[in-house]
Amino acid sequence: MQPGSKPVSIFNLTVIVAALGYFVDIYDLLLFGIIRIPSLREMGLTPDQITTDGESILSWQMFGLMLGGILWGIVGDKKEDRVYCSVLYCCIHSEILPMVLYKQ
Repeated sequence: MQPGSKPVSIFNLTVIVAALGYFVDIYDLLLFGIIRIPSLREMGLTPDQITTDGESILSWQMFGLMLGGILWGIVGDKKEDRVYCSVLYCCIHSEILPMVLYKQ
């Protein structure tokens, strides 16, 4: 650091947006783990179907997390500070889209 320069804080926009994205992803995974069995049971699935469909939905969810992280991470790196909120929005929706398409 040069004399007279301002110290850089770790709590800048990049860190805050990354933390929000991480929070949303972990919250989604935890919520699905909590409500998966009762939700699938309410849909009328048998115990075997609950196991296979629950694992399949979880796999699609993980795929969406991976795909969204890679694609929107690249977009965020290229656009830098200008599009953090839209990148976070797209990351969330790229995680939800595979789950919506799975049931159609």
